[in-house]
Amino acid sequence: MLPTSIPKFVMIMLFLQYLMQVSGMIISSVVAGSFGQFFAASICVMLLVVAFRGLSKEKASISSTIADFSVQKCTCFDERDRPVIYTNIAVMMRKVLHLPEDMLEEQVLDQFDILVRDELPEALTKQMGRYLIPMDRIFVITFLSHIPFAVDCIAALSEEGIEVRPVLLRNLGSITWAAAGSPSILLLGQWLSMQRVHL
Repeated sequence: MLPTSIPKFVMIMLFLQYLMQVSGMIISSVVAGSFGQFFAASICVMLLVVAFRGLSKEKASISSTIADFSVQKCTCFDERDRPVIYTNIAVMMRKVLHLPEDMLEEQVLDQFDILVRDELPEALTKQMGRYLIPMDRIFVITFLSHIPFAVDCIAALSEEGIEVRPVLLRNLGSITWAAAGSPSILLLGQWLSMQRVHL
């Protein structure tokens, strides 16, 4: 199910952020300019889209599963529990929806199926949100990967006796990237992965 997959994708995102930083530094040391960071970011976005694609398909399959939901097609761990479950559902539906007490259990279960198909998709969409990974978590992920790198650079350069102010200005790019650039790339990756998800 989707909520259990999110921690796995958060770890993948953190790893790709780290990979982007390290590979960008290596490429930048060989090739002059900012080509290294751009190249590394491009590779990481492609890998993110692949990773997000599976999550998008899983999210889309939830909707199709709910559209075909029938309590009578559900599996029970112990089939002996099925009559008890059906009775409990019937009692709940009669109380909640004020269904007639003399309504057959099968009809009440059909009403339950209709209720699940009508109400659950909207409730799940509200709960899961529009994007696969919420914005606040994206900011945490990007700050966890960029800010320690910037702090490390500031500490290393200030230890070498370089004045702190130019170092801070130099690392302003990393902080800006963490606050705007990287989250934008992660949102782009999510958006791309959700396109034509049925293919």
